[in-house]
Amino acid sequence: YMPLHSTEMQKYETNKIGYSFLNEIDKNRITVLLHYFDFCDPKIRRIYESNGLKVICAGMRYTLNDSPSGGRENFLYELINILQNFDYILAEEFTTGLFYAAALGKNICMIPEPNLINVEYSKYTNWMGWW
Repeated sequence: YMPLHSTEMQKYETNKIGYSFLNEIDKNRITVLLHYFDFCDPKIRRIYESNGLKVICAGMRYTLNDSPSGGRENFLYELINILQNFDYILAEEFTTGLFYAAALGKNICMIPEPNLINVEYSKYTNWMGWW
């Protein structure tokens, strides 16, 4: 399961898990794949872990100075490796991860975002001229 994730420009903050399917399926069958920004945030990780869900991360997708730190050089390989271990991939939006899963022949599903998420835009959004 790939929930919506934070970026440099916005922070998604969920207060609780809003999907009933997460409470109806055996917790041992669900793994939450968090973006590295959210994986590094203990508050967000705890939301899933406190509900008995396994939480993983594929590493950093990129860095501003192209540093190899955080697993950046192996991000795509790690993501593919993770996706290969599952038959069903669920996401809250069309992401590149969902397309990679489809390319791998996985059963994919997009589920609508719950009304439990607050978005906080970064002060850098306007500074960078993106809004």
